[in-house]
Amino acid sequence: SEAEEGRTTVMLQRIPDTLDVDQVRQTLDELGYTGLYNAVYVPMKPPPRGNLGYAFINFVSPEHAARCIQECTGMPFGTADPS
Repeated sequence: SEAEEGRTTVMLQRIPDTLDVDQVRQTLDELGYTGLYNAVYVPMKPPPRGNLGYAFINFVSPEHAARCIQECTGMPFGTADPS
């Protein structure tokens, strides 16, 4: 499994191109990952075009990274309506 291999960095693909790094962090926090990651990188196109459609998140443990992979695979990241 991912956790057994010691991987802590996850690449989220197909995120909405309107999200910036703060919005990706906010979404992660809303999903219950507050304090479980220590770096977020969202490559951006020149303004006003948005991001490139993916983000890298480094988690503090392989277990948290594996959980994110399991929970976010197939999920429309950043577009979930909690209501």
